[in-house]
Amino acid sequence: SSLDSIKLNEAVFKTLLLSSVEAVKASKEYLFLEDEAREQEQLLSDLGVLLAQSQTYKNNLAQDLLSILERHQTLINSMTTNPKLDGFGVLLEKVKAYLQSH
Repeated sequence: SSLDSIKLNEAVFKTLLLSSVEAVKASKEYLFLEDEAREQEQLLSDLGVLLAQSQTYKNNLAQDLLSILERHQTLINSMTTNPKLDGFGVLLEKVKAYLQSH
């Protein structure tokens, strides 16, 4: 796709990170199992820490974002199989795939 030619710079990274945060925040409106709700809170917390760190951009932050998404893969998988949340799960999968390719 056309995104493949975009180099991972600060603006691209911050867009990926903010998109991930917004996807998780927006998905909070829907009911989760208790375990998933806890994991969702942890994912949001992890992303929030990374967001604070991104005020001083460093290249390794992209690897940190990828690690966070990989750590919460079970939740992301669950989101992609829930009709109300599948769009959010797909977005997080696409962010992860993009980071893996850069």
